[in-house]
Amino acid sequence: MVPKRFKFITFSKLAISKLNTEASGSTTAPVSGTANTGGGGGGTSGALTAGAGGSGIVIVKYSVAKASGGTITNDGTNWIHTFTSSGTFVPYENLTADYLVVAGGGGGGYANKGGGGGAGGLRSTVTATGGGGSLETALALTAGTSYTATVGAGGAGAGNANGGQGGTSVFSTISSTGGGGGGKPLTAGSAGGSGGGGGPEGSTGGAGTANQGFAGGAGGLPGDGTVGTGGGAGAVGGSGVQGGDGLAVAITGSSVTYASGGGGGGIAALPGGGGDGETPANTNNATAGTANTGGGGGAVWNSSASLAGKNGGSGVVIVRYAI
Repeated sequence: MVPKRFKFITFSKLAISKLNTEASGSTTAPVSGTANTGGGGGGTSGALTAGAGGSGIVIVKYSVAKASGGTITNDGTNWIHTFTSSGTFVPYENLTADYLVVAGGGGGGYANKGGGGGAGGLRSTVTATGGGGSLETALALTAGTSYTATVGAGGAGAGNANGGQGGTSVFSTISSTGGGGGGKPLTAGSAGGSGGGGGPEGSTGGAGTANQGFAGGAGGLPGDGTVGTGGGAGAVGGSGVQGGDGLAVAITGSSVTYASGGGGGGIAALPGGGGDGETPANTNNATAGTANTGGGGGAVWNSSASLAGKNGGSGVVIVRYAI
């Protein structure tokens, strides 16, 4: 019998690998998901290992103020720093900043029937500025520099004298002059950011400061007992009528009225922080200017020599810049 012949075939490792790949139905290794995207890994139908999923990620978005100082708020568009007392503003980066700087209001006068205190000077880059002037120019502030914000106090009300002048408010290079005190009879009101009202018997009102406020009103003619009311940031004080108008400014995102003149003896004030004059006589109901508005103090109309006119309201400094 003739022996059968056998043919032996030798396969290389490469050939075996190719056969296995063809058997699996895939020639491309699956791809893993991209890191930090949360993408899924690629699958497989054969012997190859499927791709791993991509890792996830967490992203937190936040906004922080770009400066320190004052009470810090924001209106969704701007960061706002409000100084109701003196302090320091320090930017963390170079900024272009708007501001409102209001000085303290003048005190009300006394001597039976005094003139109302003038409002503190008002300077602003937003909405309106005092004295009918053009809006101020925004400030360029340098990172790391300390800028002092000084908030002026209200002037003291007086007994048998003119009211005291309000304190000056300052931010960086911007200075607002304190309101003038209201006059006693036969005495002119004092000059200031806005002037104090003149006492009765023909006394003149004090002058205001350009681009900050208006003059106080004059006292009436001799014998009629009419007094002048304090000038405001928005209008001249009157004679026998309410104190000079304040100004509405929306630097905080809401419109707020600041720096109205104080009422003379027997006369009320207008909105804007000015104090009411005492009325009727001998009721001791005159009021001080409202704090942090720069309103002038109300005058008294009282026969008691122990009563003085009322204090002016303190000023305020507000700084804002874009978020």
